Amino acid sequence: SLSLSLSLSLSLSLLQANMGGHMSLLDADKVFDARMNKGNKSPSVRGSERIKDFVQWLFSQRESKFVVSGHSLYFRWFFRMYLPHGLQHIAKQKKIANGGIVAFEVVQDSKGSVQILPNSITSVYLGFAK
Repeated sequence: SLSLSLSLSLSLSLLQANMGGHMSLLDADKVFDARMNKGNKSPSVRGSERIKDFVQWLFSQRESKFVVSGHSLYFRWFFRMYLPHGLQHIAKQKKIANGGIVAFEVVQDSKGSVQILPNSITSVYLGFAK
C-alpha cells in the first residue's frame, strides 16, 4: 500500500520549524519535484485524467510516503474518485480548509484498482472546511 500525505499551502515557517529553523539544511532538489508540472493545464484535458496520471505516477515510485500540495478542489475530486463510491464522507463533500493538512492511505490491489482507505483519513491541521 501507499501512504499519501496531502498538504495545502505548507508554509515556509512550518518547514523551518520542522527543520529546527535552518532552511539552509533544506535540499530543494530532494524535497521539491516539479517534473510532472507541465505548466498551465490544457482545456482539452479533463481533471480526472490528470488525477489518474498522478496516481499512476505515485505507484511507480520507490517511495511509499509523499507530501503533496495543491488546490482544495483538486483534492475533493481526488477523494470523490478514490473513496468507495457508495460511502458518504466529508472528504467528498467539503474542501480541505485553506492551509489545511490531511493525511490518508491510498492502496492498489493486484488488478490495479486504487482506493483511499476511508478509516485512514486524518486531519493533521485544520482539516476540512466548515
